[in-house]
Amino acid sequence: AGAWAVDDAASAEKLNTFGLSVGTAFQITDDVLDYTGGVNTTGKREGRDLAERKMTLPLLIAMERDPSIRDALRDGDPAPGEIPALMAKIEATGATSAALGEARKLVKNGIEALSTLPDSEYRQALEDLAHHLVNRVS
Repeated sequence: AGAWAVDDAASAEKLNTFGLSVGTAFQITDDVLDYTGGVNTTGKREGRDLAERKMTLPLLIAMERDPSIRDALRDGDPAPGEIPALMAKIEATGATSAALGEARKLVKNGIEALSTLPDSEYRQALEDLAHHLVNRVS
């Protein structure tokens, strides 16, 4: 992160916290978009992470809420024809909303870390970027 450009350790730590929080939120949001975004939003087809059984936060939450999802993935990658039904089951668990809620909490924590830094156009730009990263999910 840009923390190396700051003279004092406290400010550097705040920027580091912001970077880690927002970076994690970005990844969670990207994982949610695999279930909700489609090619026009993400540049890849929906369900790609699911097809590869990538253990993302939305999938972990869904498997916890509906063990049949875990059972369906236990024996290997799902067949392409199984993906739409599995995605519907995942969405029905509310896992994508829950994961997005976690991403928003991380953004809030990151922005709170910046609150002690001087108000400036740069701080505002960081805050705007952080909000945009999680608000790209409709």
